[in-house]
Amino acid sequence: MRVLSRDDACRVLKAKLVDNFTIVCVGSELRSDDMAALEFCRKLRGIKPFRVIICEYGVENCIGEIVDNNIKKIVLMDAAIIGGLDPASIVVLDLNEVGDYMPLSTHTLPLPLLLKFIIEELKDVEIVIVGIVVNKLDIDTEMSPQVRNLISSLVDCLSK
Repeated sequence: MRVLSRDDACRVLKAKLVDNFTIVCVGSELRSDDMAALEFCRKLRGIKPFRVIICEYGVENCIGEIVDNNIKKIVLMDAAIIGGLDPASIVVLDLNEVGDYMPLSTHTLPLPLLLKFIIEELKDVEIVIVGIVVNKLDIDTEMSPQVRNLISSLVDCLSK
């Protein structure tokens, strides 16, 4: 796991977008900070014609779109639960670390299983996993201020 500063995260995301990666955002609108990636994709879609896929409630809800469109370069963004890191921290995870940090309660199927399926179906797919460390996952339709500010600053950075 690598912890990124906001500036580093912006540079990583910019480089991936320039390299034609699709941003796949996963989350739940009903679980406060779990909606962070969804909000990021919606705002990103509004500023430039980046390729984004919004996967409400889990990757399983858009896996068909990924496989059918043969998307070989993916940045998967989701909420992450990581003790010892401040809320709104940004991390890049290896595929074998996903199950340890991504919340399972909002996904019907485990994320590692879905990623394995995508890799088997698309063979030479490249997946970068970006986690946004959450502050709260309560039933709520508002993000915490720290996470909301992070999303705004990342979108602002990418709009330049």
